[in-house]
Amino acid sequence: VPEVEWMFPSMGVTGGGDLLTLKGGANLAEVRSIGGATVECAVDGTLTPATFVGDDTVTCIAPPHKRPGFVHVQFAVNKETSTALATAGTGFQYVTYGSVTGLTPRYGQTGSALDVFGQHFKPWSVCWFEGGQDRAGTNNDAEQPSGYASSTTHFVSSVLIKCE
Repeated sequence: VPEVEWMFPSMGVTGGGDLLTLKGGANLAEVRSIGGATVECAVDGTLTPATFVGDDTVTCIAPPHKRPGFVHVQFAVNKETSTALATAGTGFQYVTYGSVTGLTPRYGQTGSALDVFGQHFKPWSVCWFEGGQDRAGTNNDAEQPSGYASSTTHFVSSVLIKCE
């Protein structure tokens, strides 16, 4: 079974859904050329479908995980993994979603700055707002929930983000 040479990103949320890119080198390219062989990603033992994006590189979706922490990521060929726990770097780190505990100010006009207080915010945290007529700052990312708009988000710390 090929070994993972590198992986990106190295961190994602416990709810899963992050797109992982794994490079496996020449051995993975050889496996790809074998008719009928299937390649999957094994994230902490959970198999998830892999899609080749190059001869030696695949993408897969990180599955949900019960708790934050580091896990091993491997290739699985025909549902079999290597006996060695070969993972690029230190592994994949699951982190918790951010949670909101307070907002300042409580009311304001479209375009006003908003301080969001909470826990577990990350540099990639995004402010989402439900409804509203003004969608000038909308993020067109495919993950955007229907009926919601995003705003410019500034990460200050794990307990404070600023939304504009």
